Amino acid sequence: MTLNDLIARVEKAKGPDRELDEAILAVLFLREDRHIGTEEEQDDGSFAPIKQPVWVDPSTGRWVSTHAHRYTASLDAALSLVPEGYDWILERTNGGLTIGARVGHNDPDRTSWGDTPELALCAAALRAREARDG
Repeated sequence: MTLNDLIARVEKAKGPDRELDEAILAVLFLREDRHIGTEEEQDDGSFAPIKQPVWVDPSTGRWVSTHAHRYTASLDAALSLVPEGYDWILERTNGGLTIGARVGHNDPDRTSWGDTPELALCAAALRAREARDG
């Protein structure tokens, strides 16, 4: 799945979606299996390192949590997708019927829409990452 496909899915979502949270994690971060420091006894009595999947931010090389945050359900989690140093705006108009967000440039043509503030902010943050990473 491409980042553009993911943005389209976020903008079409109707509410919190755990599968979408996992897709965001999978598209933005690389998965690696890493030794977690303990060993597991094998059938033959020997010990082998336990490997656990971890997610690595390719821009920093740092590990991130091994499970997806609730990006589509939590404003705090959605905000964590905003690239560092980027401005953001979240707007709710028409009595809450229209929810939009922008990340980066304050250009109305770059507004992302969503059925919830979390979805709008997720989509806008993903658009900003797409524009940044080219």
